[in-house]
Amino acid sequence: MGVGPGDVESYWKEIYAYDNLPGGCVWEMVDHAVLHGDGSYTYGGDHGEYMHDGNFCVDGLFFPDRTPSSGAKHMRFIYRPIRVRHCGENRFEIFNTTAFSDGTRYLLRFFAEGKLFHEEAYSVPPLGRKEITLPLPGVDTGADFFVDIETVDTVTGRVTSTEQLVLNEHFIKMRDLKRTALPEDFSVDEQGHVSFGALNSAKEDTLLYRAATDNDALIMGVFPRALHVQQFYNTKEEIAGIDRESGYVEVRKKLSCGKLKFSETTDYIGTDEGILVRCVLKPLKGKTLLPRYAKAFRLDETFDRVEYYGRNSESYADMKEHAPIEHVKCRVSDMVEPYLRPQESGNRSDTRFAAVSNDGETYTFEAVENAFELGIKPCSDRELIPLRHTGDVKRSGTYVAISMFQAGIGTGSCGPIAGARYQYPMTKEYSFSFLIKKEKAASP
Repeated sequence: MGVGPGDVESYWKEIYAYDNLPGGCVWEMVDHAVLHGDGSYTYGGDHGEYMHDGNFCVDGLFFPDRTPSSGAKHMRFIYRPIRVRHCGENRFEIFNTTAFSDGTRYLLRFFAEGKLFHEEAYSVPPLGRKEITLPLPGVDTGADFFVDIETVDTVTGRVTSTEQLVLNEHFIKMRDLKRTALPEDFSVDEQGHVSFGALNSAKEDTLLYRAATDNDALIMGVFPRALHVQQFYNTKEEIAGIDRESGYVEVRKKLSCGKLKFSETTDYIGTDEGILVRCVLKPLKGKTLLPRYAKAFRLDETFDRVEYYGRNSESYADMKEHAPIEHVKCRVSDMVEPYLRPQESGNRSDTRFAAVSNDGETYTFEAVENAFELGIKPCSDRELIPLRHTGDVKRSGTYVAISMFQAGIGTGSCGPIAGARYQYPMTKEYSFSFLIKKEKAASP
């Protein structure tokens, strides 16, 4: 339902491991909703019904008009007939996931930096594996290096699947940044809110929640180990102190949500590459799973052009491999998905760089040490929470969220949340960093 399904690969690892496990039974294919003449949709409870299941019939991989959702694209990836794994150096493993053919129907085309460097159809026994070596181009350890693979059905000529293997990643290192003065138009007020030209902290500049997905919302109170997103909606912030010195501002906060307590420190440091934002979240009291840790900023709605380097479409920690890492140019409206019940959407995992522009200025966000998760929306996360239909979303600005993490999506509307590797407990400290820079906008 809504965003999802997440953590599907965990199921498929088990399905491939045991001969007696079937798989591929998805409930269900298409969202069910009532189409109106203006193109809008309604669902349970919108027509005066006494008894209804709300949007519980809006639970397919495809939207009602048969447009594929991110979930459909992810399932297509999971179902790929040939899988490729990097084994080190120029060695790769071919896994033929088909049960009754030797795999030669499928031509594998290997690309590096957009250039085809090898293509071949491999004979591999049904559900068997074979190691191969490839004439791999030299890997630049000072840059990202990916191998992209197209699997082509030689009978139909169609590309049945694509996948991307990450052979090397490169990020700016904090130790390489040189300290400088902060920009003259950068300031932090006594509430800890940032102003930098047209860029400001969002009203809620520290986000521990997301607008609940259907998988988040429906498990509330049903499963004891659920990801209780809603309990973070009322997080209170209190300034514990602000220290200022040349080229440096430190903001310390106390965060509380009922019995849950946290401390947060955010440093703003002038460097030769931009303003370094360094964030540390320390859980102090309580025991639960965190939905998110992000810093949020606002620009006015004239900032509508987006350019980023990360996963090329909606992606979350446990449902991202269908979306390769690429350079993307789009508009703010392209950064969210039209789920019939508005909710968190449009996250971009593994982002290295993002820029938001109008006709005059560009504000850039760049990863330091590790990739971040990018969210850009036409309204705030808070504004999304009470909305019931896609048409309820009204633009109130351009909102940029730089997240260290979002918890996995899972399949919690009728099943479990995502597994432990996609969970963020209050038993550890979380920290991340990124750079902000302002430039003149390039021509559209």
